[in-house]
Amino acid sequence: MNYSEINPRLSASVEIAVRSGVDFPYLLYQWTNGQAIYRVQSYRVGGWMRYLKGDIMTTIEAIQHRGRPGVTPPVQAIFGFCASFLVPMGYDDYFDWKDSVPAFIASRDFTSQWIGGSNQKATIRFTEKDEGTLYIMCERVRVFVAACFYYSGLVRLAHWWTRRSRQYLIILNYHRAAGDNLRHQLCYLHHHYRILHLETALEELYTPRKNKTQARDRRIPLVLTFDDGYHDNYTLGFALARELQIPITIFLIPGYQESGEYFWWLEGKRLVNRAQVEKVTIEGQIFHLNQAEERDRLAQAIDAQLRHSRSVAERDAFLRDIRESLNVPTAITVEEEATLPLTWAEVREMEESGLVSFGAHTMHHPILSYLSDPEEIRREVYECRTVLEQRLGHPVRAFAYPIGKFEHIGEEGLKAVKAARYEWALTTIEALNTPQTDPCLLKRLPGDIEQHWLVMASELVGLLAIFSRIKKNYKKFF
Repeated sequence: MNYSEINPRLSASVEIAVRSGVDFPYLLYQWTNGQAIYRVQSYRVGGWMRYLKGDIMTTIEAIQHRGRPGVTPPVQAIFGFCASFLVPMGYDDYFDWKDSVPAFIASRDFTSQWIGGSNQKATIRFTEKDEGTLYIMCERVRVFVAACFYYSGLVRLAHWWTRRSRQYLIILNYHRAAGDNLRHQLCYLHHHYRILHLETALEELYTPRKNKTQARDRRIPLVLTFDDGYHDNYTLGFALARELQIPITIFLIPGYQESGEYFWWLEGKRLVNRAQVEKVTIEGQIFHLNQAEERDRLAQAIDAQLRHSRSVAERDAFLRDIRESLNVPTAITVEEEATLPLTWAEVREMEESGLVSFGAHTMHHPILSYLSDPEEIRREVYECRTVLEQRLGHPVRAFAYPIGKFEHIGEEGLKAVKAARYEWALTTIEALNTPQTDPCLLKRLPGDIEQHWLVMASELVGLLAIFSRIKKNYKKFF
């Protein structure tokens, strides 16, 4: 169909006419200056224009709302989006090789509007280089690219190649169990991976192949672990495990099961949010709590002090002092309930189900390499196992290092784990495990409850590596 839009407004709506040979902006210039208006004798026909912004948004909507009535299936939407680049056409987005500035400005404004929901506010955030804006942009791009990988079949191909190349074990490291994303993630994993108990998976990993019976299920083995033992591991995580009939492993901190207190790494923000004073002095520095920036700095100062404590006693003493200084109420809010530790009754109920196994995570969750006394390190590692075995009534074979990177474990931490005779110890070093992996330095990939399942699907088979590194290091861009 051939047509030309007659529209006197100087906007993108006249670009079709301009590209066909009818220069409406110049005609308007002649008219406003009282000049004779040039008479158009003919114009080109048969050209194509593409509204790229609209195509991008339509494709994203098809991915996000798949399955709804009237929504194009994701595979068809992505194929149509990509195939359109093969057709010679112009782009209705101010694009011109001779002048790239309008296209750049239009792209910037589109990205700002997409992320921030408002051109004005989003543009301000961009000029201020707000790190949250870049983070959201990167995440949305990752979802879009991951959808292309998944629905094009690349994820399935990479999954097949990973499974065929060598023997792997994937261990995912979650903490919280809140949010809708976890359900979508577990459903995907349940369908495409062989989810095992940690002990079963590790016994299989370290059993020589010649002694193994040929398994019928050829899917890649995967283990789901949850560190710390949050209350929502019971209310939400355990509920999902029962619904999908998949095993999970939770690493407990018995000192918190015994006391029922809040986990120390959450106390910085929590104490500041619940503070009943207008100012407080820490280490000779005054913080005014009626100012947002001061509140953030105080929360960071509290966290740094807790994190680098040289002993558990030092950390607990500081917590008592800061709670008193901030006059924090003892009443528990609804929001705080999900962040409390599991109770022993909940632990017993989960273990009796046969779906949940438990491991050790130190007695009080200090960062082992920061402790000044090697004897305290050994006590934290050994007593944790003793208490758990008494409570659970059976041997505890696995341990997870707090924080879990090499710099947080330290030589004394590794020695303590071996001295306590744990069969396996898990880090948070991001890699897959093979039969050659040190049993005391097992690797785990992060389980992110904020992550879209499409992104997780691509990351588990090694795709999206560049985008994931950008997301992880996005603060370096500022």
